[in-house]
Amino acid sequence: MTIKITLSVKDDKRVWEQILRNMAGANDRGVVTGIFKGDISEYAHHNEFGAPNANIKKRPFMRNAFDKNQESYAKMFSDMWQDVTGPTHTRVTGWLTRIGIKARNDIIQTISKGGFHKNAPSTIASKGSPKPLVDTGDMQRAITFFVGNIKKILSK
Repeated sequence: MTIKITLSVKDDKRVWEQILRNMAGANDRGVVTGIFKGDISEYAHHNEFGAPNANIKKRPFMRNAFDKNQESYAKMFSDMWQDVTGPTHTRVTGWLTRIGIKARNDIIQTISKGGFHKNAPSTIASKGSPKPLVDTGDMQRAITFFVGNIKKILSK
């Protein structure tokens, strides 16, 4: 997701200096949410996008979470910039952390609500449950987020 935000600033040197302090290091900063642990990330990827060779249907839990909540993320980014440039002069990192927490919780909630393709009978028999994407809870616990330099995070 990329959100473009425009803003205007009153020509006040003190305010501008405070904004620059608050945004120090904000260049290329962002938040990335997902599953980054080996086998679990592979399992999540196969379910998110499907794996026809392994007979796994698409169950887009991350995309569905984003699509359902994109307006609230856009509002949070807008509020962040208002806050960073406004009278309270909050720092960017705190806002990015809040956005990461919300995105993580939204993904977990999407998995919990379900509504995905049903599991195959063989899958139901092996795990003892018909509920897709939920077995041991390892995948939900593996959902996390990182705040930092996006170029560095995504290059790993």
